[in-house]
Amino acid sequence: MSNPEQYTEAHIEKTPGAEVGPRQMEAIPSAIAPARTKAEIQVFEEISSDIPKESDKTLIMDQSKDIKEHIEDVRGSALEAQFDESHQLQLGKKVLEYAVVNPKNESGENANAEWAVFIGGLGAGKETYKTEMIDLALSGKRTVFVAPSKGVLPESEDTDYFNAWAGALPDPIRNKAGAVAKLLEHLGVTDANIIGHSEGGAVAAALSGMRPQLAKRLLLDNPAGMIGEDTTRELLHRVADERKMEAPSLETMWKYAKGLIQFPFWKDIPAIADTDIRPILEHIKKSKQKGGKGPEIILINSNNDHIFTKEDVEAALGEDPLTQYVDRYVVRIDKNAGHQKTGPREGGELFLQVMDDRSLIHQILTEKESLQKNMQGASAKQS
Repeated sequence: MSNPEQYTEAHIEKTPGAEVGPRQMEAIPSAIAPARTKAEIQVFEEISSDIPKESDKTLIMDQSKDIKEHIEDVRGSALEAQFDESHQLQLGKKVLEYAVVNPKNESGENANAEWAVFIGGLGAGKETYKTEMIDLALSGKRTVFVAPSKGVLPESEDTDYFNAWAGALPDPIRNKAGAVAKLLEHLGVTDANIIGHSEGGAVAAALSGMRPQLAKRLLLDNPAGMIGEDTTRELLHRVADERKMEAPSLETMWKYAKGLIQFPFWKDIPAIADTDIRPILEHIKKSKQKGGKGPEIILINSNNDHIFTKEDVEAALGEDPLTQYVDRYVVRIDKNAGHQKTGPREGGELFLQVMDDRSLIHQILTEKESLQKNMQGASAKQS
């Protein structure tokens, strides 16, 4: 059967502005529209009414885009409804609150999808990371958010690990890692993308070190514990500097200072200043080099972070961080790329990009790593 578009184009040229429908098909001169069987005409009639005029193609494309966006909006709304639900896990006398967003397929299942576990910063509510959570879920990942205000004592073997490899890791960080481990065990999470922001980055590193089977990738987003020696006083000054960038008015700063003094997690701030996660990262790297299990470590830093500045982080990482501490290092470069912008951040786009082995960032770093290995091999042969 001939392509129906032959009829459409001929008819539009004959009668500009007209739409081709079943009755109009009958009016097409035989010189333009050759005789067809009744079956062919019936098939044509069924589809011809949906064939747009040339002038309508842009409109149809816009409508298709609108429909796609509408579907995404509906899907996103369903995921937001899940995000808004409150979940709790009883841990002895303590309660751990968390959120789960599970984008199920048409059959209502999503058992084989990757997990993404987002561990928020000190005192952060899930709303702070809503954009990231929904983006990760829209990509098909089963997504969990948790920001433990209190922790639980780790298991004895975990305590042994911390004592051996994480001496500069205060009890609040260890205990919060213990609480998240209990949650992931409860949810049946393994081999996940563990994402930690700020204090949550230190918790994520501790978790991935003591339970390497839980983490496929460890994404450290402006993490605490990466700048080396620190003090509570200096940390609070940097927090104030960050706040000035986000909300520079004196009135806002006064409200912020007052709120900080009344902050319920005040006692955890010295613990953050005393945290150093580099020994954990170094142990994970060495373990992997010897064939042990451990996550890919990805450091994400913002160029305008005043709390854990890019300069301080890079100085603490030394000259060869890709060998000693991390597998990949990504920097957000934007005038607004601070530690934590007020309101929504950039969303999960960057996280998804660095998780994707096909991303441009991964390709560049892989090629660079391959080149370095080739150069090292050539140098070894010459020597």
